[in-house]
Amino acid sequence: PPAAAMRQEERRRTRRVTLFLTLCSVCMLLNFLCRQCLASVMVPMAREFSWDKSTQGFVLQAFYWGYAPAQLLGGWLADAMGGQMVLLAGIIVWSAATALTPLSVKIGGLPLIFLVRLVVGASQGV
Repeated sequence: PPAAAMRQEERRRTRRVTLFLTLCSVCMLLNFLCRQCLASVMVPMAREFSWDKSTQGFVLQAFYWGYAPAQLLGGWLADAMGGQMVLLAGIIVWSAATALTPLSVKIGGLPLIFLVRLVVGASQGV
């Protein structure tokens, strides 16, 4: 009967929407965790690398220098390419950049960690 097929299609659609919303929620949780991870370890890092308060602020502000302008870019890209592609690209880039954060400070020092945090901010901003 057509009514049974419609109910089955409705259930499938509900499952897809629920999965999408669950995945978006998990991504947002990871987004906020990655955003705060450096702030959580700043004191031990500052001690290890002999960073004064000004240097610590410089490293922490790099995220926001990338994040703020990326809001506009992200909106434009979402209009042009679709929100799903922009979200996926942002997740991939900020995950990779966050994973590279410890290595960047070891091999590149202050300039490289600033750049990596700038990338994390920009990719989370979209």
